[in-house]
Amino acid sequence: MLMLANWITLITLLPSQTGLPFTGLAPISEEEKPAKPAWVREVSLQRAKIPYRPLAHPLLPPTAELVSGNAALCYYRAFSPETFSHSRNDKDWWKKEEAWSKAKLTELPQKDMEFLLKYWPLEQIEVGARRTYCDWEMTDRLKKDGFSALLPDVQSMRELARLISHRIRLKLARKDFEGALKDIQTLMAMGRHVADGPTLIQHLVGVALCSIALERLEEGVQLPDFPSVLWDLSVLPVPFLSLETALGGERIGSDSLLLVQDLERVMTKEEANEKMAKFLKQLGMVSGEENNLQAAFVAISLISYTQSKEWLVSQGTPRETIEKMSVAQVVMARMAGEFNRERDEMFKYANLPLWQAAPLLNEQQKQLRPAMGQSVSKILARLLLPALQAVFEARVRMDRKIAILRQVEAIRLYATKNGSLPEKLEDINAPPALDPWHGKPFEYSRTSPTEATLTGKPLAKGPMGQHNTILYEIHWKK
Repeated sequence: MLMLANWITLITLLPSQTGLPFTGLAPISEEEKPAKPAWVREVSLQRAKIPYRPLAHPLLPPTAELVSGNAALCYYRAFSPETFSHSRNDKDWWKKEEAWSKAKLTELPQKDMEFLLKYWPLEQIEVGARRTYCDWEMTDRLKKDGFSALLPDVQSMRELARLISHRIRLKLARKDFEGALKDIQTLMAMGRHVADGPTLIQHLVGVALCSIALERLEEGVQLPDFPSVLWDLSVLPVPFLSLETALGGERIGSDSLLLVQDLERVMTKEEANEKMAKFLKQLGMVSGEENNLQAAFVAISLISYTQSKEWLVSQGTPRETIEKMSVAQVVMARMAGEFNRERDEMFKYANLPLWQAAPLLNEQQKQLRPAMGQSVSKILARLLLPALQAVFEARVRMDRKIAILRQVEAIRLYATKNGSLPEKLEDINAPPALDPWHGKPFEYSRTSPTEATLTGKPLAKGPMGQHNTILYEIHWKK
């Protein structure tokens, strides 16, 4: 689908770790000593303000604050041309925004940013984030347009998230920690709403928005007297985002391309040939190989016609019905049925923990590699499902960020109470956070009462394993 074909450009929305392809995740050997990871985070922790109750700062809007209604309406109001004026009225807006992103909190031009505190589009985002549901009304569009469905909303949601991110930083600079946490809550909820759209692209954008919120939270916990959010992080859902709606939408899109509903009735020869031509044209748009595909599929059709008839019989289609079908319809019907099987072989791993899903997905991917005599269904799966593994991994990366921030917060709370970093995680009066990459605790090593490292190990060897290692270098400021 168009959504899948363009996933590579949108994967850049995610943190730097999400930019590489999903690769073999064989368990790392005990003897192997990986080089220093490419992703190192230095965090300077200072005393935390200990809240009077453990869940004083929820990172998602509590049920009591939710109002019945569709959040999507509020989001559309927020970026409507009549109100979304900040960049339209300032030709240097993008330069200013880039400078804000790079500036330290103490260097932010607070006066220039003050308009964000009462900016109407952001007020609408706050309202939307506290609605009871979010329906983008895309399901019928996918049924009708399939691969041609457009996603114009995505870019605007990214821009709104950046504005909220700037406002969070402004509030952090002003020590308005309660206000900053409220905006982080808003951004986390908006990210979940976006991720619950019926395409993988929307899911990726939702991951990106939530990741921005977590970046701001990490910036906050490094400030003195920023409230402890240890238990607020601990009660977040795991996984934080669901893939159910996105995968359901992808099924609708591929079924639309493969004309699944039309194939349930006997078509005339002319109609079937027209449907086949339409299918090949759309598939060519996705792959960029329209002419080659047409020639290949014509050849495959002639070769596989008899086999396709027998396959349909094996699936319960009456032989007399099959004999009434044209060659094109018979081939397309088998193609659609076998593609659905290949798709389900990948989708069925969606909710497994990564350490269980990774080897299974890798084995499935091996079967989709180009090979002589490869079935049409595997060719289609290779063309139409390129982003699925990366989406699985991107979601786990975000869960990993939540988990490691939870562990950092546990360490900060311990140091606040005891004046130094813990010697080992077992000294902390809280269950250790588990790394969703492999389901084990993060590795902690204290080199002095004020210096320590927190490491998330990969499942893979080699350069990709190094890339999937995260290392927090923790400094405690008394």
